[in-house]
Amino acid sequence: MKRWARVSSAAVLVATLLPGTAWAHMKRDESTTIRIAWWGNQEIDNRMLKVIKLFEAKYPNINVQPEYMANKDYWTKMNTEAAGGNLPDVMMMDYAYIRNYVKNNFLVDLTPYTKNGSIHVNDVNPADLQGGKVNGKLYAINIGDNAPAMLYDPQLFKKAGVPVPKPGYTWDDLAKVATQIRNKLGKQGVYGIEPYDNVNMFFPYYLRQRGLTLYNAQGTGLGYKDDSLLANFFAYWQNLIKKGVAAPPSVTQSISDPTDELIVHGKCPFLNVWSNQAVYISEAAGKNLKLLPLPTLPGGKDGLWIKASALWSATTQSKHLDADLKWIDFFTNDLQAQLTFGAEFGIPISQKVQQHLYTRLGPLYRTEYDYIQYVKKHSRPIDPPDPPVASKIRQIFSTIQQAVNYLQTTPEAAAQQFRQQAEVAFRQGS
Repeated sequence: MKRWARVSSAAVLVATLLPGTAWAHMKRDESTTIRIAWWGNQEIDNRMLKVIKLFEAKYPNINVQPEYMANKDYWTKMNTEAAGGNLPDVMMMDYAYIRNYVKNNFLVDLTPYTKNGSIHVNDVNPADLQGGKVNGKLYAINIGDNAPAMLYDPQLFKKAGVPVPKPGYTWDDLAKVATQIRNKLGKQGVYGIEPYDNVNMFFPYYLRQRGLTLYNAQGTGLGYKDDSLLANFFAYWQNLIKKGVAAPPSVTQSISDPTDELIVHGKCPFLNVWSNQAVYISEAAGKNLKLLPLPTLPGGKDGLWIKASALWSATTQSKHLDADLKWIDFFTNDLQAQLTFGAEFGIPISQKVQQHLYTRLGPLYRTEYDYIQYVKKHSRPIDPPDPPVASKIRQIFSTIQQAVNYLQTTPEAAAQQFRQQAEVAFRQGS
């Protein structure tokens, strides 16, 4: 099992309804301090702190108190602060959990502030704002577009003498190519692919190709009824492990960071990722890795979707809304700020910013940008935000898939077990 978390993941949210405190407008002649919180790694933190310096230089009457931590710690702290009425003024939000924060009245409706120009979105495609909307109101501004992807190593394909799959390749094609790579380079310790053990991407994608969703529209249960779907999904990966094509858990279980993946060390040609991860994984590998869409289903639907990798929200517990709005607008539209941040959270939503970065950030950014443009033409709208119980569902799925990968259970039994445990989790709630 991979031990590192995707950028877009988060933990359990509080379900207690707390009233938002009133905010006061910032006076122009007074100094204001706002707290801004985000999750990230060391590179993200360093870049964000530089952006804050640019912001404070532009708005000398606003001081920023940064609060940053690892992804695994972020939501625990936000939950605690929400319960104590002490949320930061601006917080980084995740699509999976925005619905629960809105339900508990923690987030400011930003709709009127995009209309009056406090936050400029005039050159933003309306579709890029959808991830921040709940019930038609805008509660968060997308930081960067992201999409499921297959990262691959062109050098390893060349070394094996195997052609790189072209967009439109199928699940069968993926297994065939992975097998060819393993047969050619297996004696050098190269595997054809890594097995999948995370419910955030591949299985929802698999369902979307069949016109289904992981959760129902109400967020009260699973969105598919036929357990053979999950059984077939589990069987696909288990068969590749049995054949020695996919790396076994004994190889992958020690991976604790994306920069330590097999693809980084030239030991696997593929890695399923979120598109914004391509840059820093490529940098860790010391070579330009490329992006492919996920495999297609003949006669199926487009399974891909665009997701905000992260979003900015102003909280109702803030007393400095004017300053909060200035930060969100600055981060979204300032060219120097975006160049400094370097698209760490995906492709920025401002088209002016996109073009500014395209000629300045180099080939890795262009690879990511071009991939997002492809996905926008070959995708369907994102599924509704995950229900509050989703973190439990993810853990259940991961534990069961580990058993599948270790060959400790059959795909059929695993699929039934997942449904049984998921239904219990839904009844118990978050």
